[in-house]
Amino acid sequence: LIGSSDFLTKWEGCAMPINFDSFDLRPYANRYFVETGFFHGEGAMKALSSGLFEQVISVEVNDELVTRGLERFRLMVATGLLHLVHDDSANLGKHICKLQHPITFFLDAHGYWVQERRVACAAETPATAEAPTDEGIAEADSGCLQQHDDDLGATSPCPLLEELEAIRHHPLARQHTVLIDDRRCMRPGFDHPTQTWWRGLSEEVVLDKLRQINPDFRIFYVDGLVPDD
Repeated sequence: LIGSSDFLTKWEGCAMPINFDSFDLRPYANRYFVETGFFHGEGAMKALSSGLFEQVISVEVNDELVTRGLERFRLMVATGLLHLVHDDSANLGKHICKLQHPITFFLDAHGYWVQERRVACAAETPATAEAPTDEGIAEADSGCLQQHDDDLGATSPCPLLEELEAIRHHPLARQHTVLIDDRRCMRPGFDHPTQTWWRGLSEEVVLDKLRQINPDFRIFYVDGLVPDD
């Protein structure tokens, strides 16, 4: 059912990283695999090990994750099979503009790593008997993030709409395959005890953006943690 002009939205549960072991990329293969949000490299490794793609391109805003990934996958990087880019994926357009064949996109960039580090940083901060001022909290929080994160250049906690806009402007936009993770997080009533990156997004807004790319996209869902997730 998937052709070069078809569209797949593949949304999974909010737990990260997703389980790529049971996900078959073969029906969605194109020459290139472009993902946003490298995290620890699970998606890139799945794409590389499948042997389906000429090159895997991953855009990651966090410098620490990029440094780890370049070391962990140094052989893949050296051979050119993996191109790991340190950038905000809101700038996706400049990383795909020279690709002249259909692309399989996996869009999964969001602020989970920042929030995870923020919680860890709070745990590291010694308790004080004196009530902190708002200015003191902001200063401590800023210092903690500067120590642990280099995501501070990110334009938003989840650049999904900017990524879709970049795809819309690509010359082959109607021929691409687009996979989007975390559908459940964008549905009404979803909540999470520590994460908020999806706020301001909705499934309806995302679907409208996809129809702007190609009104003829066929949109369907793959089971994740729950059916049609």
